[in-house]
Amino acid sequence: EIVLTYYIQKGRKNLYLYSFEDDGKITKEKKDPYGITVTEVFHMNKMMDDSYELNMANIKMIKKLLRERFERDSKKS
Repeated sequence: EIVLTYYIQKGRKNLYLYSFEDDGKITKEKKDPYGITVTEVFHMNKMMDDSYELNMANIKMIKKLLRERFERDSKKS
């Protein structure tokens, strides 16, 4: 199974995990802001500008490509 997971930081102490289900349902979960993930998000934000922002069309394309790759690789085994 392939799952796309997004961490969104809204301020230094507000970190959320967003998951997208196949049926389009979005799950939002508040995460511990003092874990390693918040540090990773902070440093990634420093490296990336607005050109890295994902929209729903990007997310759907990524999921499609990952699914196709997974199915292709599964047939090889």
